[in-house]
Amino acid sequence: MIDFILCLFSVIWFAYWSAESGASLPWSSKWQGLTSWTHKLPEWIIALSVGTVAVWGWGTMFDVSPLIVIGLWLIFSGIALAGKESATWAYLRWTGHTEDKDGDGVITDADGRDSTLFGFNNWIAKLFGYRLGDEGYSWMWAMTKGFIMTLPVGGITGAIFHPIGHEIGSHAKGRLSGDSNMWKELTGGGIGIGVPVIIFASIVLFLT
Repeated sequence: MIDFILCLFSVIWFAYWSAESGASLPWSSKWQGLTSWTHKLPEWIIALSVGTVAVWGWGTMFDVSPLIVIGLWLIFSGIALAGKESATWAYLRWTGHTEDKDGDGVITDADGRDSTLFGFNNWIAKLFGYRLGDEGYSWMWAMTKGFIMTLPVGGITGAIFHPIGHEIGSHAKGRLSGDSNMWKELTGGGIGIGVPVIIFASIVLFLT
């Protein structure tokens, strides 16, 4: 099993960079606004971290050539990045989002942002009677995003723990000081990405 210190580091690492990716820490906007690309750095760090752990794990279980390892690292990191960039705003407030005001059939937020995941998530949500703005809808979206982000390390654990992390963080509003989104991003990243990474690494070490 993984050492406790490594487990704690994994949770803290993904919690911190998830909060940075949402620019919700007190100092985030100061350093992320330095250049045109630094605001993307937290998402890249998360994606590359997931990709690195995934390559290590699958490479440990299966004998692969260095060229394949490099290719898999790029693919795994790309998948994790795609998941991380998949419209966090759709569930960030957890309840009460903007509906389809212009009647064009496309639901966006107040800034007019759309997402390619709407079709799939809306289809699943309708099966359970949820719509954008419901807490259940936010759970469905967080599950989808968690699955994609952690797909290189299994996916299922991310689909489970990512919404749990955001649910825990959502209760900080009115109870803890600071940006309420910061707490959801901290717990969503630490629990939703850090824990799946730990579980994957533990399985790899157990099997090998």
